[in-house]
This record gives sequence, C-alpha cells and structure tokens, in this order.
Amino acid sequence: MAILNQIPTKTIPLSKAKYTKLDRYQVGSPVQLVGYFVYKETDTNNVITVKRMSFGFKNESEKNIIAIRGSFTQKDAFGDDLGELKYSLVEMDNYQPGAIQGEHLFMDINLGTIDIEFSIEQVVFADGSKWMAETVEFIRFDIQTKPIEEAHFNAMKYAWFLESKGFPIKNHYVENNHFYQCPCGNINGIEKEVCSLCHTPKTIAKPFADMSIASVAIEQSVNKIMDDFNQLFPDGAVKDSFNRYRFNENAILFDSTPLKKLREFATQWKGVNPIVKEEIKKTTEFVTFIETLKNKLLKEENDKKQKALAEQKAKTKKQRVKILSITLATLLGLALIGFGAYYAIFGKLAFETRNTYEAFVTLRRVNATTTSVEVRIDDINFTGSNFEFYGIVFDDWCTVQFCYDEVILNPDEWVLNITDSQFTATAMVNLSINGMQSTIKYLEFNSRLFNKNIYVPNENVVRYY
Repeated sequence: MAILNQIPTKTIPLSKAKYTKLDRYQVGSPVQLVGYFVYKETDTNNVITVKRMSFGFKNESEKNIIAIRGSFTQKDAFGDDLGELKYSLVEMDNYQPGAIQGEHLFMDINLGTIDIEFSIEQVVFADGSKWMAETVEFIRFDIQTKPIEEAHFNAMKYAWFLESKGFPIKNHYVENNHFYQCPCGNINGIEKEVCSLCHTPKTIAKPFADMSIASVAIEQSVNKIMDDFNQLFPDGAVKDSFNRYRFNENAILFDSTPLKKLREFATQWKGVNPIVKEEIKKTTEFVTFIETLKNKLLKEENDKKQKALAEQKAKTKKQRVKILSITLATLLGLALIGFGAYYAIFGKLAFETRNTYEAFVTLRRVNATTTSVEVRIDDINFTGSNFEFYGIVFDDWCTVQFCYDEVILNPDEWVLNITDSQFTATAMVNLSINGMQSTIKYLEFNSRLFNKNIYVPNENVVRYY
C-alpha cells in the first residue's frame, strides 16, 4: 500500500502542473477523483528516470473526511496493463464538503504509465463512520454547462439573490440522469439534495433552469411597489383585463395630504432595484404619471400661497389706510405720539423698503432622509421687529426627480438667532439633501400687519455638506 505523502511537495513544479481531468463518475462514492497529474524526471540524455503521480479528490459528501483508500491500474500508450497500485490518503486536515485535496501529494509509478483506471474503495469520515464500496461501477460525465446570456445575467442574479443572498451565479441549472449542475457551477450527483459547494437546496436551485424564475421575481417586485403605492393612495394603481397597470389621478388629487405622501413614496423609490425600476418604466406610464401630478400639485399649492399672500397684503393695506386716516385727524402732538407708538409696536420691519438681500443657505446631510437647514442674512437689524419667519422658496427649475422647491415650516419649528447685525434661522427637515434645489428664489416673512417676500440674488449658491 502506497501512501500519497512520500515525495516532498517542494520538489515538484506544481505551478506548471497540467492535470488530466476525468470524465468518469464512480457510482455511489462519497469521493470522486476529478483529475490526476503525471510528473517526469529525465537525465542528461532526456531519458525518463522517474515518474510520479498525484490525484485530486473532491469531497461530494456532507461530512468532513480524514482518510481515503483505493487502487488504480496503470496503462501504457497501447492500453496494456502495467500493474495495479494501491493508494491511501491519511490524516487529511480540514477536508470539508465540496473541497478538493490530494493534488499536492505524489507517489512513484511505472515509467511507461500514461493513463490509469482508478477506483475508490473506502472512505473514513471525521465522525468515525466509514463508507466501503460493495461494487465498483462507473458512468461518464455527459452534462453540458448552459451559460447565462449577458443580457439576462443581472435579471437572473437579482432572482437568485431572492433565495441565496450574496452568492454569485455562473450558469443555469442543468441536469441529466446522473448529475445536476448548480447555478453556482458545482456538479453534484443527482441524488444529492443540497449542493456540496454553495449548500443551496436542489429544490431552490432547480427552477433556475431558464429565465422564467427571473421574470416572475421581477414581476412580484413590481406588484409589491404598486401595492405600497396603493397603501398611500387607495386604488391609485389597478390592473385592467389585459393585466396592465392603469393609474387613477383622482386618488392622488383628492387626498388630504398628497404632496407629503408623494415625498414619502419618493424616498422609498430611491431604494428600488434598478432592474425593477427599468421594468416599471418599460411596461407602465407610472413614472410620467407621478411626475406630472407632482408638478400640478406644486403649482396649485404655490397659487394658493400667492393668493393668500395677496389677500394678506390687501388686508394690511386697508388697516394701514384706516390707521393713517385716524392719525391725520388728530392734533399734531397726538400724531407725533401716535407715530412713535406705531414704530414701537410694529417694529422696523414694517418700514423696511429694501426687497433684496444677500442671504446664505447651508444644507447639511444628517442621514438619507433628514437634512439640516441654516438661513443667514448679514448686515441687517431685526431686533425689536414683530415678524414671523416661515421658510425658503427655491427656484422652480428642477433637474432631480421628485425634487422639492420649498422648505416651509411653522414659525415655531425654526430656531432663530437675531442680533443687531445678523439674522439666522435653523431647522431639521425630513427631506433628502439630494432633492433640494440649487438656487433660492425668496425668503418668506410675515407679521401681524405686514407680509413680505425677501428676494435673494440668483447668483447665490446653496452650500452642501
């Protein structure tokens, strides 16, 4: 009995080894000989003086193996037998399921040997159990790899990840009467229920024989997105009799908070797999539908604010005229007193005539959906003024899908810091920094008897961090 550890590995040029792959499978064996390598040494006359052989054994079982025993018949160039040799691999370390071992161990063979017929007779497992061959029967490997087309690879990879997170696929599932090839590329005996390399159950791997499972996975993801959309806007997306999605505009327009919900959906949309997004864009009008409605709602909201602003200005003007009439009707002394009282009550902002300021806005990303906003105006004295600050209206030019063109909050949601030379307002908003506009149109202030939009020069640039 020859033990395959007689020749030190360092004497063999393994980097140049050309292993002969076998196409025979020993029926029922937990170990398969996948290939062998013949190494030759020659003298100065190029005459072969030594031949040595190593083997590559693959563990096809579901246990660690510590020893292998078998035999092989040596064949010469004419196919004649040159004698049988016994071999053993013992004290194998960390020989796990799916691993290949033995290829670095060599034993001497007949100088005329160019081919072999092998058999595996006994295997000892790490748990102490043994396998012994009752009969030795071989069948040929006749399975052919079915590679995935490049155009379908990402879709198949997406479908595979639904079942086996993080493991790359190489080809479709293929099988014959004796073997099956897992999508990970490993060939297993047909009776094995779990791949010995990636440990994926055959029942999960088998449906990946063609593109149908990828198509189903993508369709399921599309349906999930539409279901999530219907959670926000009931009956917003419905399937017709041809199994195509139709969209209900009224489901959004008649909602009590449509813009808030659309922004919530925009945050969710950013996390959708690009393959699923592309499928939605290719097969439905969903993206165009949402974008059109969002622009319509933003315009309506802006029109309402402009109308309310105009009504407030008219009311303020009427009140001012009334106050002015009363003031002019009083005595000069009372008029002077009234003028001083008016200035003290309504503050400097009521008499401010400038309408354009140099304002600075800094946006800082807190996380994926939260942004810190800071508004600052230098060289202005708002101390003692009676006003409320509402927020920022950005320029209405938009390059980012689902972008926002304003940050309008209740006055008590802004933190103000006012000195005799600077105005600063800060707030945390539940908006993504990527959705903000790049320039500011105006800042919105209000007081009890005064309403004003402070415009910001177009060349002002918002700073992002």
